[in-house]
Amino acid sequence: MERRPFFIIGHMANSLYDIDVFLESGANALEADIQFSLAGTPTWVYHGVPCDCFRVCTRYAAVTEYLDYLRSVTSVGKHPSRAVRSSFEAKPQI
Repeated sequence: MERRPFFIIGHMANSLYDIDVFLESGANALEADIQFSLAGTPTWVYHGVPCDCFRVCTRYAAVTEYLDYLRSVTSVGKHPSRAVRSSFEAKPQI
């Protein structure tokens, strides 16, 4: 019987700092919140207030910078082969 993967998800990994902290703490999956422009273009990785579990919810990164950094640290960078799954939650423009 094939074993199913077990994911340790870093929740609200919305900044480059958060990526490093979660991966260094053993996470192998990340969840981030994507903000969109009024035209529907993904612009920021950002949660905003209120947020969950007494977390700092004001950290952010530009989507392109975030994805470039995530790719670099999980392929040949600081955390090779650590993150195996990323999920993104779409946040409406307010």
